[in-house]
Amino acid sequence: MQQPRRIFNWLVPVALGLMAFGTVVGWRAADPANVAWLLSSDDQAESYLGWVFYRDASPGAVPGSNDKYGLELSSGVFYADVVPLIALPLKHLSDLLPQPFQYTGLWLMTCFVLQATMAWLLLAALPLTLLQRACATVLFLFAPPLLFRVGSHNDLCAHWLILCGLALSLSRPSRYTPLGWVLLMAAASLIHSYLFAMVAILWAGDVVRRAFIERTSPLLMAAEGVAVLGLTGTALWAAGFFTVSSGMVESGFGRYKMNLLSPIDSSGWSYVLPDIGEGKGDYEGFNFLGLGLLLVAAVAVYLVIRQRDWRRIPRTAWPLIGAATVLTLYAISNVITIGPHDVEIPLPAAIIDAANVLRSSGRMFWPVFYLVTLVAIWVVATHFSGTRVLTALLAIAAVVQVADTSAGWRQRRAVFAIQGSDIQTTMRAGAWQDFARHYARLRVVPLERWTDDWRELTYFAGRHGLGTDAARLSRVDEVKLKERAEAAQEAVRSGSYDADSFYVIDHAASLLAASSLRKGDLMRDIDGRVVVAPRFCLMAPENPLCEHQNP
Repeated sequence: MQQPRRIFNWLVPVALGLMAFGTVVGWRAADPANVAWLLSSDDQAESYLGWVFYRDASPGAVPGSNDKYGLELSSGVFYADVVPLIALPLKHLSDLLPQPFQYTGLWLMTCFVLQATMAWLLLAALPLTLLQRACATVLFLFAPPLLFRVGSHNDLCAHWLILCGLALSLSRPSRYTPLGWVLLMAAASLIHSYLFAMVAILWAGDVVRRAFIERTSPLLMAAEGVAVLGLTGTALWAAGFFTVSSGMVESGFGRYKMNLLSPIDSSGWSYVLPDIGEGKGDYEGFNFLGLGLLLVAAVAVYLVIRQRDWRRIPRTAWPLIGAATVLTLYAISNVITIGPHDVEIPLPAAIIDAANVLRSSGRMFWPVFYLVTLVAIWVVATHFSGTRVLTALLAIAAVVQVADTSAGWRQRRAVFAIQGSDIQTTMRAGAWQDFARHYARLRVVPLERWTDDWRELTYFAGRHGLGTDAARLSRVDEVKLKERAEAAQEAVRSGSYDADSFYVIDHAASLLAASSLRKGDLMRDIDGRVVVAPRFCLMAPENPLCEHQNP
């Protein structure tokens, strides 16, 4: 009887995760052939199109190289937000997969299930009944910082990595602990850089705990460090992390931060609590607890003050508290903001540059968010253990959390409801198909970090197997970008276009191009876009577009 009951207990979080996915996202998004919803926003389109091009990429020295997505600016799948952990193995199965194929919906489903499963594991040490544990798990599933990323930065929805890091940090060290950290760090490095950084800080705190408090063998700790660095380094190399040599540091630290009122600022994610004014960029530090969790936290704070529980913090918890403090300070940044008011603490330029590697620092509070959630539940669970008061409190909190946060996530269901294996595009003229048959690449002038029309141009190129520099990448080698931008302008100025490419150019470039056309070059306005197709009228002289064209 014990074994079936144990299996049933673990089916509960799986069911909760699936129900949360069905409620927030909906089952249509899980259809691999349904890609239309992914092309409804720039962030989602970037990850889907990055996969489309990587699927068709030529084998390179680096497994994750994506040569057609960005052409000379191309880097690795690490910078295309495609979840390399999935994209790398799926590429080898590409011939077996249908066209089109997206895995983002299934990825989100997996994230919800793993979020529930890891929360269920964290809560196992608390004195909770099955129902109480299920209600507490709902608070982790309907965490606003997680749901805020669903439908935009879907690769950042792997908050289960953070919960796994907390589980390792809070558990008694065993012979499996080093293996757990090695695998967790490697997995995080192949999902997203921010999540990797969060897990790395949690790991550093646990290293301190085991080395200086638990007195783990220095030799074992050194072996663990070598294994972590070796495996994560290999994973990052495979995903193409080292393909960008400049442009890693951008501005944003001190702007994309966490407001001190963020835990209670609903930002539109509550029907009850107001949207408090905030500073510019504070949306990246969205860490609203949710009305249900705030209810539990308020009761927990009252109990802690009344019982003076802070005096019972074990010595082994201090390294984790230290890691949480580091994460919180980084999330707040040197621009301390309360509501719409802020004060800046000057820091040396070198420190600002280092901090700008992860410029959206407000996200770094996520591990602290979940630690606060866990501690609040632990406090009420230990004080009301075995009582109906605890069941009522957690049940009410779960219902309130789901219902009240729907003010934020419910409106996004319209995006997930979009269906189709194609999208409506303004590139309707038959000329585009003619260009796709005669050229291997689609280029844009001027060449910029993000071309305004990048989504439709890149989608067209991906559907027709063309390479393009209109791609959107999270990081670009700034030296290469400057060189290629200058080369693109020179091609228009001199008429020395690449023979295997056709060009979509802006109005200013078209004035230069008109005076430098060579024999057989085509220049036309197609669907509101100026296109230059080098030697097109020599390759397809019978094409109607070539009538009255430059001889």
